[in-house]
Amino acid sequence: MGPSFVDYLFNEHVPHKLLKTLQRVAKPSTSALRQSIESDLERLDTGPRRLGVETWLNLYTKIANKAEQVNGPPYEATTPYLIRHLIQSSHIVNPTFHAAYGQAAEEGTLEFTLEELINKFNISYKPPKGR
Repeated sequence: MGPSFVDYLFNEHVPHKLLKTLQRVAKPSTSALRQSIESDLERLDTGPRRLGVETWLNLYTKIANKAEQVNGPPYEATTPYLIRHLIQSSHIVNPTFHAAYGQAAEEGTLEFTLEELINKFNISYKPPKGR
């Protein structure tokens, strides 16, 4: 915590209230959030094989949460785009998931949230066996 926020927390001793106060007064600027979203989108394009599947899946949630905090987020950070991207990118690491949801995602008839799809991905994902 920087010295500029100490005055806000001087009389507070409850950890939950400290965090809530910090969240309110020390939130990042819109431009910083946009830059962070752009950076995360670039990382997302490296794919699950290079990032690792768990990190790759967490990145979708991270981008969606940041996009909710910005007015007019980039199109690539919107939930419908992230859902399609998840399904399309999964064809190499989880072909079963891709086959099950790919057609519905392309047609726009998929009725699952991003979190539900990530859970379904995790259920159907089988990590490759070691050499």
